[in-house]
Amino acid sequence: MTRTVKGLVLVQAPPFTDFRYGNRIRAEGKLQTPTDSGDFSCREYLARQGVYSIMSVARDSARA
Repeated sequence: MTRTVKGLVLVQAPPFTDFRYGNRIRAEGKLQTPTDSGDFSCREYLARQGVYSIMSVARDSARA
C-alpha cells in the first residue's frame, strides 16, 4: 500500500550523496519508528524535535 504523508522524518541516505542538512528532498521508502537502545531513547530525542519516523534510502532520491 502506498500513502502520501507530510511531516519531519530522519532520512538515512547512502554516504557521499549531495544532500545537506535542511534540504527538501523527495524520498520513497518504509517509515519506521525510531528504536531505543540501552539508556538512550532515540525515539524520545527525535520526538522533542518533532521527528517521529526514520527512513533508510537505498538509492538516490530526487530533490523536491
